[in-house]
Amino acid sequence: MSIRKLFDGKTPYKIFSETPENIRKDAESFENVNQTIIEKETFIPQLDFSKPENFVKYGSAESYYEDAITRIYEDYPYDGSSKEKKQYLNQSTYLDLWILENRYPRTNGFATISAEGWGTKIGSLTGGYGEPFTPEYISFVGGPHTASQGMVNKPLNETFGDSNEYNTNIYSDQGFTGAGTRESNLKTNFDNGVT
Repeated sequence: MSIRKLFDGKTPYKIFSETPENIRKDAESFENVNQTIIEKETFIPQLDFSKPENFVKYGSAESYYEDAITRIYEDYPYDGSSKEKKQYLNQSTYLDLWILENRYPRTNGFATISAEGWGTKIGSLTGGYGEPFTPEYISFVGGPHTASQGMVNKPLNETFGDSNEYNTNIYSDQGFTGAGTRESNLKTNFDNGVT
């Protein structure tokens, strides 16, 4: 029996059974519905992208990975709408999708405070808390920062284009009314906005 006879007259398996009407009730926009349909109809091959020999046929394997990671950190719409995120994924290569899902850090980390135990406390307890004998700190800097990854092999006048920009009044400088600053990435002032 030939392969063709095996499939003649049979109803093909339907991969996507949702209709735009069913999806629309949960969608933020009609464009989001279109992107959802594209996403559902997209074929993803079962390849192990952790091994370049599985998919790299031409050029540098290192460039494939470098281009995919660069596209993710430069173009992924972290604060985008559902439609923008789906559109980004629909326009991504298989390698982009694999790195984003399996290798790119997308979750929050955690810290273990006093992993060795609390030791002796100094002074009295207030509300069940006291100062430990050996203080521990988590420090981080809120900028503004330079675009250090974008500085390599560039002339100085092109180096800071993607850096944080210190600005004490971002709206009036652009001709708008409002209060807001770019003094630090960690500044929180709910009267003027959070940056």
